[in-house]
Amino acid sequence: MVAANSLALEAQLEERPLAKKQEALLDDGIEKEGEKTGEDSDEKGQDKPDEKPAHVKKALLKNDDTELQRVNKVRILSELASMILK
Repeated sequence: MVAANSLALEAQLEERPLAKKQEALLDDGIEKEGEKTGEDSDEKGQDKPDEKPAHVKKALLKNDDTELQRVNKVRILSELASMILK
């Protein structure tokens, strides 16, 4: 079972599905901003290359995510409670 889990973790590290999804979201946001800026520049007749995007999407991944640690604590506490109640 440990070997299967380690293989699954290695595959996830190589595939990085959430990181790829975040990159895709950022790319979509940049493309939409480019389209919006292009429409605005056509209307005004001038480009503003130094203008920063008004809205940046929030990152999908967090470096300080502690959800797995919390789940592990809950699992340990539930196992402990089941041992005590036996």
